[in-house]
Amino acid sequence: MYIARRGGKSQVRCKDDSDHGLDAAAIIDLRTLKGTGGGIISPMRPKGSAEALEVRRRIAAHLLQQGKGLREVARLVDAAPSSVFRWQQALQQRGMEALQARAHPGRPPRLTPQQKQSLADILRQGAPAAGFPTDLWTLARVAQVIERSFGVAYHPGHVWRILREMGWSPQKPE
Repeated sequence: MYIARRGGKSQVRCKDDSDHGLDAAAIIDLRTLKGTGGGIISPMRPKGSAEALEVRRRIAAHLLQQGKGLREVARLVDAAPSSVFRWQQALQQRGMEALQARAHPGRPPRLTPQQKQSLADILRQGAPAAGFPTDLWTLARVAQVIERSFGVAYHPGHVWRILREMGWSPQKPE
């Protein structure tokens, strides 16, 4: 699958060099297609942004709606027939919305917002109140407080991410 420009108009072109009547601009902004790839031999997620993969699913849906067979569509959009079958089922059950890209938020944070608020309160009280001999907060000390207070172990090198997320910044002691 690639984009062809003819006469100032961008069109989606499939492996068989046909456009199947699909205007690429009508599907999605072409800039999101940059660097897309894919392939049916890799067991991993195909390469490309979520938007580019959504374009591929939408193209497959249009081809299926035109009456093309599963294997032909799979060959044209460079996907596994089982994926095209899954897209077809989703299309029949929930419509085109089922083919939209979904957010993948990643791993949930190990500290809850309430725990982060409690951490901020502890830090405001000062290091001596937390049992340290000087009033200097280091990443290692903050990591110890987090583990002692909430039972969550962080490497000191990662504590700065939590502090930055909470709006704290590094300070030089006077």
